[in-house]
Amino acid sequence: MDDAFITYRYSENLANTGEISWNPGDREFGFSSLAWVLVNALAIKFGLSLPMAAKLLSLISTLLVAWIIHKKVKGELAKGLLASVFLLFPYTWFHAISGMETMFFTLILTLYYLLSERILFGDRVSLCDRALLILIGVLLAITRLE
Repeated sequence: MDDAFITYRYSENLANTGEISWNPGDREFGFSSLAWVLVNALAIKFGLSLPMAAKLLSLISTLLVAWIIHKKVKGELAKGLLASVFLLFPYTWFHAISGMETMFFTLILTLYYLLSERILFGDRVSLCDRALLILIGVLLAITRLE
């Protein structure tokens, strides 16, 4: 959980001073996810408090992934089973309420997969689809570099 609070400090400093730093004026980076720092700083700007906002965003991401599984998987048995396994897996909930970026990353990765599938197997692929795929790919990279 130390990582979560490290991220929160960077987010708070960004929201309050406009600098991504541990201490205002310093130029070091000790966070693991630039996107999560930015998302949490935005939450602070909207008046939400950390860590509650981060946990809420993780929980919403988890539920959106489950909803996407339920909507996109073909076959009633398969969609129900996959969504249930995802939601009943203990580590899903550990990450959903950890306040870290894991479920946010899972949501972005799921969206990237769906858009990639549409581009690869769709009849009509627009320039917008391709640009969105690049944008989501960049978001993936700044969320989890590994």
